[in-house]
Amino acid sequence: STPTRGLEIINYIRPIELETRKIVAEAYLRTIGQEKIHASRMKTNKITQIGHRQWCYDFLKSIGFPYLDQKFDDRIRKWIWKKSYVVEFDNTIPGTKNYGRPADSLGLHIYTDGSLIKDPHNPLNAEAGSGLSIDCGREKQYNKLGQGISIFQAEMYSIKRSAAWFLKKQSEIKGKHIAIYTDSLASLKALHKPVTRSKLVVTTADMLNAVAAKCNKLSLRWVKAHWNNTYK
Repeated sequence: STPTRGLEIINYIRPIELETRKIVAEAYLRTIGQEKIHASRMKTNKITQIGHRQWCYDFLKSIGFPYLDQKFDDRIRKWIWKKSYVVEFDNTIPGTKNYGRPADSLGLHIYTDGSLIKDPHNPLNAEAGSGLSIDCGREKQYNKLGQGISIFQAEMYSIKRSAAWFLKKQSEIKGKHIAIYTDSLASLKALHKPVTRSKLVVTTADMLNAVAAKCNKLSLRWVKAHWNNTYK
């Protein structure tokens, strides 16, 4: 009969011991911060007394997992019912005249963007950044976010930075209809949903509500990826 290893290769199946380690490591990462007893109190050098969480930590450290000691964005599920800002999806329908285009009637606005540059030799080694183009390029901001940041977080951080800029310019936005544009539909959907488990989304939504309270209307709209796009 064909050896087990041969069947695994033929059927492109991960070896059972590796699959088990993967599942256990994922469970460890998913439950970080929910321990009843802190890991520092459970740590031991006696092999026979090593617990499963210490084993998972040592395993992830041995394979060079880059986000091991990094704080995660997860939080307890939070409902956000009150939204003073408006997320508009009318230009997200393919085939429509205004598909992916900004609104012509909006005044003061900010274009946001997030980026992720990956190391071709190590996909886990990536640098993130974000940028803003404010009021037709009147002002531009660039922020280096470093490693361990997802593209979603980079895009959401750009929206958060836009809200911060508006809050500093309250005299300019008073009584006006203002807008934030992003090419991240995922970010807009996250801000539109009534529930989230992301700390960053909660903070961004709170800041957007604060901006909306200072102006006549705050719209968040999607535009197609900004690269090489000129709107007339």
